[in-house]
Amino acid sequence: MSDTVCQGFPVYGVRYFGGYQAATFTNVYQESTGATQNPPYGYAAQMGYMVQGGPGTKFVRTFPISGFMPQFASGGSGTNQRSYFVVPRSSTMGNGPMIFAGYPQPTRSATNVTVTWPSIELQDAAYHASLGTLTWDVLMVVGQSAGTPYGTGTYAIATNAAVSCLLAQVLICRKKMLPRIGLLHPGHRRVTSACFWLPGMLEAPASASTVSE
Repeated sequence: MSDTVCQGFPVYGVRYFGGYQAATFTNVYQESTGATQNPPYGYAAQMGYMVQGGPGTKFVRTFPISGFMPQFASGGSGTNQRSYFVVPRSSTMGNGPMIFAGYPQPTRSATNVTVTWPSIELQDAAYHASLGTLTWDVLMVVGQSAGTPYGTGTYAIATNAAVSCLLAQVLICRKKMLPRIGLLHPGHRRVTSACFWLPGMLEAPASASTVSE
């Protein structure tokens, strides 16, 4: 893909399913803003590049990569920012990877928000075994400069929670969250999850190299 302007996309900027050659993007200008609504969300949440296979990914020239993380509430400052992360739990295989869901910046720290994120496939991506019953842990850190909630800490606001899911253009999970936190020690990752869309700038297979020229 070359010499292209990619703007105003609601879900994906570019999605590549893989093949015998590396995905090569040359002189591709991306720009994504909060002005374009993602239909299942009802507000902006876009994925810049989603690469799902192939021997690698190559970006040629220094053009911007863009995506847009969902903001669940606005009007406040970075002090009130709450960043949400979700961890899938399989009843048969254990925990999956931690996924960043999005953030609000509410006007009041006590504001309730509904956290929304894409679900994962109900089969393990490595062994194709059933995940059984899928539930979720929801973690939260407070403040604009807060780090990722690894290890033991006051991160959990929901554990082993069943969530309501809506099948629209993508599978979306939603859960209303109260502004309180508890204790959690995340378990070891055992599930290799498959997800066909995540908001953000770039998602590519860990086994394939991504280079920029």
